[in-house]
Amino acid sequence: MKIKFLLTTILVSVSLTITNCKKEGCTDPTATNYNSSAKKNDGSCIYPDPDPCDGISCLNGGYCANGTCNCPDGYSGSDCGVALTPTSMSITSATLTAYPMTNGGAGWDPSSGPDVYITINSGTSANNNEFQSSYFADVTGQSLTFTNGFPISVPSPASNYTIGIWDYETSTGLEEFMTGLYFTPIDHDSGFPPTITLSTASMSITLNVEWQF
Repeated sequence: MKIKFLLTTILVSVSLTITNCKKEGCTDPTATNYNSSAKKNDGSCIYPDPDPCDGISCLNGGYCANGTCNCPDGYSGSDCGVALTPTSMSITSATLTAYPMTNGGAGWDPSSGPDVYITINSGTSANNNEFQSSYFADVTGQSLTFTNGFPISVPSPASNYTIGIWDYETSTGLEEFMTGLYFTPIDHDSGFPPTITLSTASMSITLNVEWQF
């Protein structure tokens, strides 16, 4: 009986020793020093700093940095949800893709295609007293990209501006109005696009633009 009791005591002692020798460490998988082999949490867990941008959503192409939304040009507010009103606009180039090749069924020039240039001015009437481009000679209906003399400042986007298409008579130096249109830049500012395309039944033109705020 004494021998049996002694053996039982020894086994319990060994079991307690094994239990007390369980490896200690950080047992939390979310901690940076998580120890997968640890069986007992010793309180040493280290946790990463919380992300200051967690839960922050930035609109209109904005992004979060250090808990604050950085907004693209044209937007403001804590979440970049406020669209600003442009104070001005610049036209950096213009591409004319459609224009009348005949004048009431007849050619603009007696023996060749028209010599096309554009004018841009404030108001709703076409004239050439504010901006006049250089001309393309003897055109055949192809797209015409105007870059000389650009960029052009548009200081009041809420006002009307007119684009005129003209035939320059190289022999006489006279100008012949072909067609035109007027537009209000602010009507085309949704999303502040880099291009504005304007069209009528007789012409189509794409403006490359930059918005200022």
